[in-house]
Amino acid sequence: MTLIVPSLSLLLCHVTLSTAADYYFDFDDLTGLEDADSAGIDLQRYYNSTELDAFILKTVKSYPHLVRAETIGKSVQGRNLWAVEITHDVDSPDGRTLMKPMFKYVANMHGDETVGYALMVFLIQYLVLKDGKDDRITKLLNSTDIYIVPSINPDGFAAAKEGKCDSLDGYVGRKNAHGVDLNRNFPDQFEYEAKK
Repeated sequence: MTLIVPSLSLLLCHVTLSTAADYYFDFDDLTGLEDADSAGIDLQRYYNSTELDAFILKTVKSYPHLVRAETIGKSVQGRNLWAVEITHDVDSPDGRTLMKPMFKYVANMHGDETVGYALMVFLIQYLVLKDGKDDRITKLLNSTDIYIVPSINPDGFAAAKEGKCDSLDGYVGRKNAHGVDLNRNFPDQFEYEAKK
């Protein structure tokens, strides 16, 4: 089975999946997304950090019953690290539903790997615009809390060069502003135990 995203020509996505048809998203059927411009997203380019901030805040304002966003911190250079929650009971005064499944997407750990970043921005828009129009999306948002972190390395994204698929010399953009490769810097419980 093939997933093709023709309207996202910038992303050049063509992924072959070997899973059941239940997981197929028909991106040729983008009905309900005609208002993409009014929803605040331009699918023909990547957003910089300021534009991402504006897009997320506009989405929260437009869909307060469905979307909540918080910054989970700041990058080394002071850019927002956003976590966007999308679910039907996002504004419930009782908090989240007990035992409701949660799913988290984190993208752009390597700042120069930008396709995931763009796909997360698209996914936010896709979910909010398809809610109530696509039964699968409506059911998903009724039954799951979805968290999206579009960029965990916005400093690396800002340092990377658009259109260059290979990392720049010295891995500029791949690492964060402290020169740390976030994908190679997870705590290691065994290493810690060995040092005791």
